[in-house]
Amino acid sequence: GLPELPEEELPADGLRLDMRSLHEVGKPDAFDPGKLSSLFDQAEQRGLPLVVVGVETELQAKILRSLSPAAVQGYRYHRPMPIQEFSRFLKKE
Repeated sequence: GLPELPEEELPADGLRLDMRSLHEVGKPDAFDPGKLSSLFDQAEQRGLPLVVVGVETELQAKILRSLSPAAVQGYRYHRPMPIQEFSRFLKKE
């Protein structure tokens, strides 16, 4: 299982969770939503926003929407791009 967050005060203003740490290689939807929910609960108890990276599938995105992370990022939304392309992308959106 996943370790719990330390009980002592964390010198942080937020937490970053990589979805790839929760599933088997090559099986992005094979993860335990209960463990994910537990991590969100622990972060919330400490008043820390949780940013989730490595979101690859619609199932992951759907489960995360129900947990309301501070932010999400991953191939599910867009592939990495050079800064010039990103600027053009933002102007289109």
